[in-house]
Amino acid sequence: MLGPKTDNTVTDSQNVSQVGHNSGTIQIGLTFQEHEQNVRERLAALRDDLNRAHGAERSLLQAQADAALASLSNLQADYEKTLAELSGLKATLARFDNVLDRTKHQAADAALDRGDRSLARALLEELAMKARARREDASVEEAELEYKLGEIAETEIRWHDAATHYARAATLAPDFDRLYKAIDFAIKAGQYDQADCFASDLVANARTIATPENLSRALDQQASVLRRKGRLPAAEALLTEALTIDRATIGEAHPDFATHINSLAGIMKAQRRFLEAERLYRQALEIGRSTIGEEHPDHATRLNNLAGVMRAQGRYSEAEALYRQALEIGRATIGEAHPSYANRLNNLALALKEQGRYPEANDLYKQAMEILHASLGDQHPRTKTVAKNYLDLLLTHNPTSPMIPTLQSLTAPPSHPSNP
Repeated sequence: MLGPKTDNTVTDSQNVSQVGHNSGTIQIGLTFQEHEQNVRERLAALRDDLNRAHGAERSLLQAQADAALASLSNLQADYEKTLAELSGLKATLARFDNVLDRTKHQAADAALDRGDRSLARALLEELAMKARARREDASVEEAELEYKLGEIAETEIRWHDAATHYARAATLAPDFDRLYKAIDFAIKAGQYDQADCFASDLVANARTIATPENLSRALDQQASVLRRKGRLPAAEALLTEALTIDRATIGEAHPDFATHINSLAGIMKAQRRFLEAERLYRQALEIGRSTIGEEHPDHATRLNNLAGVMRAQGRYSEAEALYRQALEIGRATIGEAHPSYANRLNNLALALKEQGRYPEANDLYKQAMEILHASLGDQHPRTKTVAKNYLDLLLTHNPTSPMIPTLQSLTAPPSHPSNP
């Protein structure tokens, strides 16, 4: 026995998109055809690299390949998003034209017109170092540069680097966007105490100068942190306030209202108020069907979370069906190397284990552990949770086997080549 039974489902957070900055008259010369060619060439190069890679490197390359494949599946939207991002980078460099080497600046602009961010990243890093060394009135300037570096790291799926850059930006010049991003990536990095500090500042900022809609988002974000720290009544109070604001502003048919309903359902589930949680998750799903549609990553998140309520009530076959739907959507959107995909593999494995289907659950845990080692690392709370679940399966299935690994060996990154 490993001690009292606990709920080891990994409940997805809600992905909240960020609004980009207006790029004004900045122009990007990248055509749609060139963008498509860039994506296809990047996907081909990643697949070629995958043939030679193994272990954590292979999983990271797979995540990047999945992201490129997702871009191809909705190329027009990805092209527009890329243009906005490249325009923002070019506009940032233009603000520092008087201190940049002209040749380097022109080369970076030309590279951005081809969709290449590498030279812009090098110049931003150079500017950030100069701002850091100067110190006088450089906080806002450095914060902007760190934020841009965070965006590049996020695009390239270097999440730990993104967390570091966003935290620096929020510390140097704490406005709403910087604080929100810092919290988001502190959560993804498992740094809940740091996320809690930023969350308090975010809500204070929102109560003072933000719109009601942003105050509602800030309350939801702080509630997300408090839920992870086990402070459930406080989290519930924040979400109740957020929903009251929503009803008076955006209304109950808005995607953000569904996001906050989903968050409140998670609090209900954590308090074992399963009927309330199920009702709220179903309400969020219905709003989503008429707004974001059923092929959206957030729809998969809510299916996963509803499945968790089914499993907690012993409704394992219902939970299994919902988990499999969420995984199917995940394959087509976030890809099979994403941490949220690993969460759902863990959750499906739990449902299968509870039906006595140990070999199937074992295979899912192996896949989930490989993804989490590569994306989050062995010390992340999610990695440790899934490792404990896997060990529990091994002990339950064959408790007397001398081949059962230790928890430490399960959380250690694999040192041998992974199977393709």
